[in-house]
Amino acid sequence: MQRPPELFLQNAQQQWEAEQASAAGAAAAAAAAYASQAHHLFALFCAPANEVRQYTLDEKDTAVLRAAATELQAYVHPKVQVASFKQEGRGIVAADELKRGEVLLRVPAAALINPYTALTHPTFSPLAQLLLGLPPEILLQQEAAAQQRPQEQQQIPEQPTELQPLVDCDVVLCLFLLFLAFTGGEEGGRALLRFLPAAGEADAAATAEAVCGSSAGGSAAAAAAEAARKEELLLMDSEGVVEFLGDAAMESAVSRSLAKCKMMHQELLPLLQQSFPPPAGMQHGGGVLSACRAAAAAAAATTATDAPFHVGLPTGAVAAAAAAKASPSLGALSLSSCSGAAQLSAFLAQLNSTDFLWAHLILESRSFSLPLRPLPPLQEFQPGARPLKKPLGDANKEGPGAPVDGPPAGDPAEDREGEDAQEDADEEEEEEHRVPFLLELLETAGAAQESRCVLLPVGVQKAAPSASTPTYFVRLPPSCASFVPLGDLLNHHFHGQVLSPVLEEECGSLCLCLRLACDVPKGAQVYAHYGPLQSWQFLAYFGFCPSSFPRLQPPRRETATDKTDSNAEWQFNGEDKGNPVDFLTLQVEVPEDDGEYELKKSLMDLQDLPLCGLFSTGVQSLSWRFLASLFVSSHASLDHFLCAGGAGAGGAAAAASAAAAAAGEKPWGPTFTFTAIRNDPEAADRIREIISDALQSVAKAAEDRTAQLDKWRDDTKAAPRWTRVWGEKLRIYLDNQKALANTQMARLADYLTFIPSSSSVL
Repeated sequence: MQRPPELFLQNAQQQWEAEQASAAGAAAAAAAAYASQAHHLFALFCAPANEVRQYTLDEKDTAVLRAAATELQAYVHPKVQVASFKQEGRGIVAADELKRGEVLLRVPAAALINPYTALTHPTFSPLAQLLLGLPPEILLQQEAAAQQRPQEQQQIPEQPTELQPLVDCDVVLCLFLLFLAFTGGEEGGRALLRFLPAAGEADAAATAEAVCGSSAGGSAAAAAAEAARKEELLLMDSEGVVEFLGDAAMESAVSRSLAKCKMMHQELLPLLQQSFPPPAGMQHGGGVLSACRAAAAAAAATTATDAPFHVGLPTGAVAAAAAAKASPSLGALSLSSCSGAAQLSAFLAQLNSTDFLWAHLILESRSFSLPLRPLPPLQEFQPGARPLKKPLGDANKEGPGAPVDGPPAGDPAEDREGEDAQEDADEEEEEEHRVPFLLELLETAGAAQESRCVLLPVGVQKAAPSASTPTYFVRLPPSCASFVPLGDLLNHHFHGQVLSPVLEEECGSLCLCLRLACDVPKGAQVYAHYGPLQSWQFLAYFGFCPSSFPRLQPPRRETATDKTDSNAEWQFNGEDKGNPVDFLTLQVEVPEDDGEYELKKSLMDLQDLPLCGLFSTGVQSLSWRFLASLFVSSHASLDHFLCAGGAGAGGAAAAASAAAAAAGEKPWGPTFTFTAIRNDPEAADRIREIISDALQSVAKAAEDRTAQLDKWRDDTKAAPRWTRVWGEKLRIYLDNQKALANTQMARLADYLTFIPSSSSVL
């Protein structure tokens, strides 16, 4: 007979004791009640996403999804299909009701695309190891040993040497993604490549024209515009859009991305080509995207010439090439006829700046940060104190632990001067030769106890200390970016039904799982939540902007006294305009020429008042700390307020102090701040003016740019090329900016309504 389950609880002495059956039953019932309530709250939260909308099933992409899952040995819920939605484009729809807790997608960890799989890839592994600091001569030795003794593994000493990575893991992943695209998915990654977005409107138009043939003519632009409504586009043609919007955060992010990609192209690529020289006679810098586009066009040429572009291949060059190579009916062609090191050389010779930018934007928008561990044949190592091996390009510089040759130390002052001069020279040399986008992995991952120390070269095994082959290890972050094949089909919703990805054991192997947080009705789209992103981030990385978000509302009753519905609950059945994550930052500054500069700065430091305020579309309140900071920094005569103006029972400072004391608060707390503002109308007017001017400037700029879009819509000849695809998306972005200003102006009015203006006091 099976024993009934027992419940163990901790007592006051932190010891576990078995509870009686009755107590166990009561505790289990309480736990079940809590779980039921949690499930109910999840269902309420996800209700807006479960709304059934009109869609069109895509049988072709559904078949591609199933075939890709079979190829990856992944699991896709049998009751979901790929469909096209009017607003979101391509997505996943529930063909039948889905239940809470069910697995939507399960992908083996070995099928993920990340730095670990790059290290174990049969062709790309040497390049990945070189990027992580392995000396090139070791790669040559490893290749020679593999040719002589293909069945034997290298043996390593007890204490490998630590390597300093040449680049961060993100750069490794960018190059790995480009390599998979260069091979058209023949060497892995096809399931990921087939659903990746185009590299902007230019890629979509060029791919449409190449696939449709010379007869396409001006129809390529129309095909790209049509594709933009079906699939997402990356903001690759950013110059005109960024300049038009004038968003400082967007401009800064785009500038950083362009700078990093420029460094990868101009500084890293020549460094790698020293170990993998370009093949003789090959055109350099033709571009991986261009090669993919040519392969897709050649494959499409074998089919009916009158087939519409959007029916045949995907929008982007990379996805189109992967689809062409996966379909025998399209006459798949090979992008590269060589293999091994020769293939890596041909790959590096093709790269250009557009390729790096596309891969970087894909990484920024489509990757997950996952706490993965290296899988075989990779091995982890517990390091000791060893000198660092400098990466490629630093062969003449010694590591931090290397001995210093030279005469004995003399006078300390002279030594110090010599050391300073040597440090300056080293810094100049470092700036000249070091790849500047290297993250400080030694200070981050190196200091973290949970960092992964991976043995290099790949495939070594521990052996006796007498082994002569030098071996190394490199520290990798505990969580690294990973691409999840098939995961890009999930669209974004603020109330998405899919939980965050988790790693689970399935039949003895590690898998990444996406589970449902609630029941999903038949016909509803299955959404994920991309994260708390601002409108410019959605626009740059995903090619769209959310225009509204659900609002939590109280239960509706016929009358105020109608209490028959005792189970009425707050629900997300309202809707607000804008993006709740959009925000405006307002800086607080005390001018240096202010006569009370020292007083104001000292008071702000003493009370720890903030130097900036945040105004967000989704925040329903203003920070009293920020109002206090504005009160102090902008006050016309703070000394008068604190001393002469605060003297006596009727003084503003005295009234604020009395109110704070009555509320049990310290000075410059919420009660003190609001009382001080209420009793100082001139200060209240200045606060209104500062905040209103900032918000109105945002609204005015959005209005002016919207008016310009209206003019371009009426006069298409004068409109820039990018307005054809991005015009309506930019209009949504500008509407979100106006929603931010309008909502915060309303909050400001609500907060300061009780405070009279100085004109009403006179």
